Amino acid sequence: NGYDKTREEFLDAFGRDIENKDSLHRLNKLYASRSWDRFGVVGLTQYDQNLAYMNGNNPNSENPTTQILPELNAFAWQQSLGGGFEGSLDTKYDYFHREYGDSGHRAILSPELKYPMKSRYLTVIPSVALQETAYSLTSREDVGDMTVVGTGGREEVIDTSKIKNGFQTRTTWTGGFTAFSEMTRTFDLAEQPKADPSLAGTSRWTKLKNSITPRLEYSYRNHVTGQEKLPYFDTDDRIEGRNAVTYSLTSVLDRRRDSVVLSPGSDGEPAARVARDYLDFLLFRVEQSYDIR
Repeated sequence: NGYDKTREEFLDAFGRDIENKDSLHRLNKLYASRSWDRFGVVGLTQYDQNLAYMNGNNPNSENPTTQILPELNAFAWQQSLGGGFEGSLDTKYDYFHREYGDSGHRAILSPELKYPMKSRYLTVIPSVALQETAYSLTSREDVGDMTVVGTGGREEVIDTSKIKNGFQTRTTWTGGFTAFSEMTRTFDLAEQPKADPSLAGTSRWTKLKNSITPRLEYSYRNHVTGQEKLPYFDTDDRIEGRNAVTYSLTSVLDRRRDSVVLSPGSDGEPAARVARDYLDFLLFRVEQSYDIR
């Protein structure tokens, strides 16, 4: 039907589904970004129309919906710092506004340092990251218990009576490592076609490469106490500790295709040559994580 056709076109063009017409929320976003070789910036303004507080429904003065007006992100991509070290930096600033509840500023600074170590058979990358978060409320209002959707889609209850006014900070750190190796083997599938004009348009797969990558990751993040005193705007405001091991195995199949193509020759006659292209056409990955906490 018409809905299914429009929905498929929407998914193909935008990579997301059509908004549920029964949803009480309508998100309006203005997004801009710019990136360079080593840096990038992103700006976002988001207004959430909560229909439960519009069109003569509940009074707007009781609307607890969080508006992002605006959000600014700046990134320094991972790059060499000298001495074998690599580093990156993420910064994020938000101003959150509510008609009913807390409003205010939040800034997050997240530097990360890595030291890759490579040998013939194994690559190990230890890393450490720091996250400093600062809050400054412009409006403080106790709204009692507030039910929110937390990490992993679980519902959580925030007791807003415990939130403190004024300037507050939170410091967390993450450490860990990634270790992986790669094993490859190339298989011959067919002979390379001859560069003959009579074979123009002929193409065939001539080689197949299988790459297998076992990987082990460990991540630790400290447990932060006293977060109930911090304002709550989104899931970044309640960070859980982490002590997790993740292991995975990835297999990738890559084919080489040789094709006979024509190009102008020096004497004006078509000249044949063999062109090659490569494609990772199949990826298989299994992964398992275990939280030691």
